[in-house]
Amino acid sequence: MAGTVTVLEEHSDVSPRITKITWIWVADGAGVVTTPDSLTTTIFNGTVMNLCTRPHPGNPPLNLYDITILDDNGYDVMVGAGLNRSNAVDEQTAGFTAGTMPRAIKNTHLELVIAAAGADNEGVTILYISE
Repeated sequence: MAGTVTVLEEHSDVSPRITKITWIWVADGAGVVTTPDSLTTTIFNGTVMNLCTRPHPGNPPLNLYDITILDDNGYDVMVGAGLNRSNAVDEQTAGFTAGTMPRAIKNTHLELVIAAAGADNEGVTILYISE
């Protein structure tokens, strides 16, 4: 089966402007999500605030599956913080923590890539950005 992705972009009109990007995904037969459908339509500028992951309750990905969110230059804007996700519980990862630099985004689309999720398994990935 081919993998599928639905991307939802919700933009706030109040300051500070927070954008919520939701990717609802199904991995392909190799347990991967890499499709042009996983690319956002909006070009973003801002700072990553939070990454949330939710495995599908009836058809979860394999444990320790990997999420990367790539900018137009192919760099992971989460700098590896989306790797080794749980298949049993919802997880959140802050965009930055004390002592680290914020993960900045400048003039770029964002693309979800999933690896090691297992054939045809499903999940939801949410990214919050402060613009």
